[in-house]
Amino acid sequence: MELDPTRRHHQYHLNFYFYFYFDFHFDFYFYFYFYFYFYFYFYFYFYFYFYFYFYFYFYFYFYFYFYFYFYFYFYFYFYFYFYFCFYFYFYFYLFFYFYFYLFYYLSCILP
Repeated sequence: MELDPTRRHHQYHLNFYFYFYFDFHFDFYFYFYFYFYFYFYFYFYFYFYFYFYFYFYFYFYFYFYFYFYFYFYFYFYFYFYFYFCFYFYFYFYLFFYFYFYLFYYLSCILP
C-alpha cells in the first residue's frame, strides 16, 4: 500500500534527476519562448521601422525634388519665352507705329 499519497517521495527520491531534468527543461523552454518572442518582436519592429522610414524618406525626397525641378523649369521657360516675345513684339509695334506716321509725314511734304 502506498504510504505517500502525494508521491512526493517518489517524485524527489526515486526520480530525483528525472524530475529536475524536466524542471530544467521547463525553464529552458520558458526562456526559449521569451527569447524568440523578443527576438521576433525587435526584428519586425526595426524591420518595419526602417522600411517605412526609408520608404517615406525617398518618397518625399524624389517627390519634392521633381516637383521643384519642373516647377522652376517651366517657370523660367515661360518667363523668358513671354519676355522675349513681348520684347520683340514691343519694338515691332513701335516700328510700324512710328514709321506709319513717318511715311505719312513724308508723303505729305515731299510732293
